Amino acid sequence: MNAQRTKEMVSALYYALIMLVMPFYFENKYFNLTMAKARFLWVVGGILFLAMAACYIPGMVAMISQHRQTVITREYVKQKKEKRFTMLDVSILLFLCSAVCSGFACKTPREAFWGSGGWSMGILTIGILAAMYFAISRNIAFGKYMVRIAILSSSVLYVMGILNSFHIDVFGMHRGIANDFYTYISTIGNVNWYVGYLSILFPMGCLLYFNCREDWAKRLLFVYVNLGFYNVIICKSDGIILGLAASFFVVGLCIIQYRGFAQDFLKLLIGFSVVTGAVSLIMKFYHGQFIKIDGIFRFVIQKNLWLICGIAASLVLCFLKSGVCKKCRFKFTLTKKQQSMVFCAFFIVIALAVLFYEISVFQDSWGTGRGRLWICTYNLFAKFQWKYKLFGCGCDCFGIACLSKYFTHLGGVYLNAHNEFLQYLVTMGFFGLISYCMIWISAGRMFLQKRKKSVRDWMLFSAIMGYLGQSVVNNPQAFNYAVLFLALALFRKSIAAR
Repeated sequence: MNAQRTKEMVSALYYALIMLVMPFYFENKYFNLTMAKARFLWVVGGILFLAMAACYIPGMVAMISQHRQTVITREYVKQKKEKRFTMLDVSILLFLCSAVCSGFACKTPREAFWGSGGWSMGILTIGILAAMYFAISRNIAFGKYMVRIAILSSSVLYVMGILNSFHIDVFGMHRGIANDFYTYISTIGNVNWYVGYLSILFPMGCLLYFNCREDWAKRLLFVYVNLGFYNVIICKSDGIILGLAASFFVVGLCIIQYRGFAQDFLKLLIGFSVVTGAVSLIMKFYHGQFIKIDGIFRFVIQKNLWLICGIAASLVLCFLKSGVCKKCRFKFTLTKKQQSMVFCAFFIVIALAVLFYEISVFQDSWGTGRGRLWICTYNLFAKFQWKYKLFGCGCDCFGIACLSKYFTHLGGVYLNAHNEFLQYLVTMGFFGLISYCMIWISAGRMFLQKRKKSVRDWMLFSAIMGYLGQSVVNNPQAFNYAVLFLALALFRKSIAAR
């Protein structure tokens, strides 16, 4: 077996372990769930990275030997069709360097390394994620077996989420935490972490359904996506709305580009309406224990907006299928580019309107106390010395800094800023915030620069944007970041291939 084949197998094994095993791995139920997920990543990622590094040793030795020129020529011929280094690679490296620098600059380097002052998102976790990003992005592409693994894993989680909504505890995970079915879902944990996972997987499932052409597979994917939507409703966090809004901006642009996607989207809207209606009926007539829906979806159910949406989607779908629009004298003459521009303008106007409204009502109680937390986070950063403003108080050491300054103001211990941009500003300083922003900017730039985009490109980019949307009100955690960095690596591999 040659070195390249070994690297591909190691990369595929890492993907399978992250997607199939890590979601269900726990050690002491919810009492150390974030540590358990991170420890799994350390062991699996560390071992597989060492195996991957060993595959490069023969090539390095050959480079140094007398056949150096021959090896370089062969490698060049093999990789000439792919960009060898991208801005996304640079951004990931800078992000890792910022984490390391924060460890040297802070007063608690041990906690910064392990992430023991937060949620185990320290230098070690970021280091392994960055290392495996480079390994995955060079050795495997997003293929059918990856899709099947993701569907299998997420389907099990979706079913567990449905059972959770009926207070059915499959693994006995809620014992010892006052049977709290409102805050913790399946083996993922806190609802905020589940939102991050859904924001990545759900839009990809929708685009996969649109692109499927086999009838039996399309029916199964329709059921799969609607199972996911049920979990979107019950996750009890409006952060999912931000994730879906960002990802469905990409999905909307994709629908414009491909013929037939619009009708499939209308079918999904009808399915989503049926699922929401089913939840509404359960809330009214089910006498057993059922999760309490709140936030935006509670408003949708109370005002019967789901019914209006379903009826409207059904009428539009019937109109399109009837062929009446083809006989109509009026012709829709806008090109796909013009349609995309109109859609972007409409989306931006709506987004700005929502943003200005939220700013106008922003106060301490905004977002279940996030307003107060964000204000305290900003004040904490403003009082930092310049060294900490540049490099932060230590990777994932927000809890330590917050506890020493704002415990009495917040009325509790916060291990995270519940905003990833503020989180990295405090823990990794200006350098950390800039490198984190560069990840999203470089991914968007790479996507826009590629002229001929495949559905695979759209799928992976929708997942990345979905995570970005919810990160504004959420927090980093080892499992979600493992899935995110997989998406970034596969996206880089797909986009960089010429």
